[in-house]
Formats: sequence, structure tokens, C-alpha cells
Amino acid sequence: MAHFLEAERALLARHYGCAVQIHITSGFRSGAVNRLAGGTGTSDHMEGLACDRWHERMDNRTMIDPRAVIELLAASDLPFDQLIFYPGQPRIHSGYGEPMRREVRHRIEDADGKAHYPLGLPT
Repeated sequence: MAHFLEAERALLARHYGCAVQIHITSGFRSGAVNRLAGGTGTSDHMEGLACDRWHERMDNRTMIDPRAVIELLAASDLPFDQLIFYPGQPRIHSGYGEPMRREVRHRIEDADGKAHYPLGLPT
């Protein structure tokens, strides 16, 4: 997974014209930890092929908008299976397991608090 993240970091650095740091908040998870974290039974986290993270510009030490990161990654030719946007949160998720569908999704919760992940970014 490191080579995917290094390519992402380089893309963001070129785009923003400065060094970019990736802060990983979650990577590999056992099945038990994945359940506790609210992950799905098919999560790439359990194979070590997913991570949650946020991004920081190193020129002014500010967080990069997660929606902007997802839009830039989706417009690039970098491989990924899924990118997930979490409205109101600084982190994004990416999975790198096969079949590398290049899906962009966002998280929403229904009235009962159950998470859903529809395609696309919220409007």
C-alpha cells in the first residue's frame, strides 16, 4: 500500500506546489477491530489494503480539504478500488483491493444511525 500512498503524496505535492504529509489514522485491522470500528465484512482494511487518513500542506501546516483530495485523486490516473468521503470529517478512506473499480462514494447515515455509502460525492 505504501507505493499507492507515495504516488498520491507526489500528486498532491505537484498540485499544491509544496510538500504534503499524509497522516494515517487507520490501516490494517483484524476482523474484530474492524467490527468495532464499524467496518464492513468485506473491508480491504482486513487485508492490509486500505487506510483512512488526512493530508497536510507543509508550507503553511494546514489541512487539505478532504473533498478536494478525493476530486484530485478521482481525476488522476492513479489506481484505487474505492475512495470514501466522510462529510464533516477531515479524513478520507481508500481501498486498493481488486478489482480496482475506481469508485468514489460518500458516507451517510439513516434515521437509525445505519451507515450507507452511495456512489459519488454529495452535492
